Formats: sequence, C-alpha cells, structure tokens
Amino acid sequence: MLSINYKDPRPIYEQVRDALRQLILSGAIAPGEKLPSVRELAASLAINPNTIQRSYRELESLGLINTVPGKGAFAATDHTAAQRRTQELTDTLAAAVQELKLLGVSRKDVLAAADGVVVQAAEHYSWGNFVVIDHGTNGEGYSWRTLYAHLQSYTVEAGQSVTQGQVIGYVGSTGRTTGNQCHFEVYVDNTLTSPRWFTAYHGEGDSAEPTDEERQELIDRCVAAKADNAFSALDTALGGQGAQAIAFSLPLFPSEDVRMSSTFAQNHTGVDLAAPKDTTVLAAADGTVTEYDYNEDDGYYLVLYHGMDDGASWQTRYSHLGSVKVQVGQQVVQGQEIAACGSTGASTGPHLHWEVLKNSEPVDPQTVCELLLTM
Repeated sequence: MLSINYKDPRPIYEQVRDALRQLILSGAIAPGEKLPSVRELAASLAINPNTIQRSYRELESLGLINTVPGKGAFAATDHTAAQRRTQELTDTLAAAVQELKLLGVSRKDVLAAADGVVVQAAEHYSWGNFVVIDHGTNGEGYSWRTLYAHLQSYTVEAGQSVTQGQVIGYVGSTGRTTGNQCHFEVYVDNTLTSPRWFTAYHGEGDSAEPTDEERQELIDRCVAAKADNAFSALDTALGGQGAQAIAFSLPLFPSEDVRMSSTFAQNHTGVDLAAPKDTTVLAAADGTVTEYDYNEDDGYYLVLYHGMDDGASWQTRYSHLGSVKVQVGQQVVQGQEIAACGSTGASTGPHLHWEVLKNSEPVDPQTVCELLLTM
C-alpha cells in the first residue's frame, strides 16, 4: 500500500508516482489491473485529488498506465516505453561509471552481515544514509540487529527481506564523517555490543579468535544492561513501584467523545474505541511500523512491533483507520500521532479497533493498559 512521508523532500505527487511505478514494474500491480480512482486514492491518503491526477498523468507519459475515459486507469500491458527508458538509464549509468573509474573513483559494496528484514533505510543528520536490519531471534532467545551508516546510497527499502552477503548499499561519506567509511554496529536485544567478536573481520590487533565463553559473556552483559536500563527507567517513572519493561498507554486521547464500545471478552481479538472521524490515533508504546495495508475486514490498518519483554515479543494493531501518518520501517515513540480514526473496512461507524499481541497471539488490552479500565 501507499503512504506519504511528510519528511521526504520530494513533492507528494512524485512520492505517489514513484511508489506506483515501483508496484507496476515489480508486478505487484499486474498488467491490466485497474488502479484506484483519483478520488479513492486521494481520500485514502488524505491529499488533494489534483495531486493524484498529476501523478497519473506522469505515469501515463512513461507508458506505465493507460487511462480509459469513463472507466479509469489501468496498469499497461505493454511496457515497451518503460523498457526503452530503462535502457536509456542503463546506458547513462554505464557511461557515468566508466567516467568515475577514469577519475579514480571506485564503488565499494556494503553487504548484509546476515539474513534478515530491513526495518529502516533512511537519512539521518549524523549517520547520513543508513540501513538497519533485524535478524530475528536465535535459538537462545536473543534478538539481533545490525546498522550500516554513512552510505553513499542504499539499494534496499524498509520491509524488504535480505540474505547474507546481499548488496544493501555503497560506502560513502554522508552525515557526520571525515571520509569514506561504513560505520557498522551490532545490537543484542537492542543493546550495542562489539561487532568484532561476532563477525569474521578482525581489525589490527584483533587476530586472537574469541572463545565461546567470551562471546557469551558479551551477550549476557547486553541482556543485563537492557533489563536494568528498562526496569530502572520505568521504575523511576512509576515512583518506585516496579513494572514490566513495556507499559502501554491509550491509543486515543481520553475525552467525552471517546468510549469503549466492545471489549475483548465479547468474542473480540481486541477492543473497539468509538470516536469521531479523524480523531488522532497514538502509538501505545515505542516501536517500529512493520505493516500498513488494507483488507475488507480491517480496512486500513497499522501494526507496530515493540520488541521483546520478559521473553515475549509484543505488537499492537490499529484498524479501520481513515488516514495514516507513518510509513513501514519508521520508528515511533509512545504518544506519537500515527493515524486518524475512520470507518474503513467492515465497520458500522467511526472507531478504532485496537489489538495487543503477545508472541503474535491476541491478549486482552485491558490487562496491559490499565487506563482502559476507566473507560
């Protein structure tokens, strides 16, 4: 599905055009498949229909869509124009690469350290162009992530699966750096550790291979640091009462217009919070946007991943949204605006269907968000 990134320097019509172009060329939108109408897509993205119209015009000029009067826009079945443009760009790129070689500039690939899923591919004031890969949880229950920064450019996008050794970008000097380099970090349970003990590369003076005991000691330190930091911070915030590391807040601002219309106990996988259309939807905890899509039941929905706590993974799901303010791969903080209430999908009126999932299984939100008990 499409989403708008308001921090992206590109105009909105270019974001829509480029996203649709990628979907068409990748086959996600099949040849001959009908695209959403201008008004439908404008409403779903909460933008001006004229913006969508401009995007469609440019896609038609590229030969990627065909507009049939009275019927709408369809993905082109003949990509001859797109293939011709691809060849032109390939020829231009080849010439540029050859000239760079003559100037003594060579490209250095940056490779994924292990199989995983890209959770971020973006630009940062300090890291420059960077990529973060989530490698999942190993057999011992430890979660692993790697970060690659100061890239000249990246070749992957958030949500994309990658394999070990796959090119994910190129060495550069973007962000705060004094020269070409790839800044590489390894995280165990979201705690920074020393990459040299967990990779085949060893720098000067690191010829000695670490023992399994040394590796395990580093992992244990990371896990302990994560637990201590999370518990201490939350314990302080709660006045010394103590609590689990993830504390969920309400996904809507409490008001007289917001009420619980259905509970988990009523054969539900979550709770329904009735609220006026366009009521702001908030992230219930810090996390990463892992899914944004549409289906006939949930309408437009978001899924946030909040990490591991007490050996379990936690997610929250927000359904029947009218509009969305974030994109897949984006990191969010608790209380941040992520969407607006709507009535999309199988819905009888504006409301938010909110789910909390522990190890991918729904749990009663009232057991992890005490403020729901007051509604």
